[in-house]
Order: sequence, then structure tokens, then C-alpha cells
Amino acid sequence: MLDLYHQHRPHAVLIEDKGSGTQLIQEMAHAGSVYPIAVTPQGDKIMRATGSFALFGVPKSGDRFAKAGPSRF
Repeated sequence: MLDLYHQHRPHAVLIEDKGSGTQLIQEMAHAGSVYPIAVTPQGDKIMRATGSFALFGVPKSGDRFAKAGPSRF
């Protein structure tokens, strides 16, 4: 996690403050190089995953995408 942080240098690191996320938040803050923002999740895992699709460019039902450049297959 720290390697990815140092490689990409994000403006903020958001971590769900549930389960193993709570421990990760504490460990990162204790290390002193990253101060993550604890986020309280809303809804179940499926709802949260579906809500994040747009952030990662995952198509929704009915969307159409064309590949740019030659196909790798």
C-alpha cells in the first residue's frame, strides 16, 4: 500500500473504517508518512461496488465502448 502511495502520490487516501480497514488506517497513521481519511461505508458491499464503477470506468448496462488502437487479442 505504501509503495503505491509513493508511486502515484495521490491528494488523499480514503479507506473504509470497517474490518481490516480500521487497522490499516491506524498502521499507516502510526508510520507517519501517510495520513488516510477514514470513511464510514454506507450500504452493503454490492451497493458500494456498484457506486464506484464510474470512478474506474466500468461500463453500466447499455453502455457501448470502442477500443482505441489495435486489439491485443
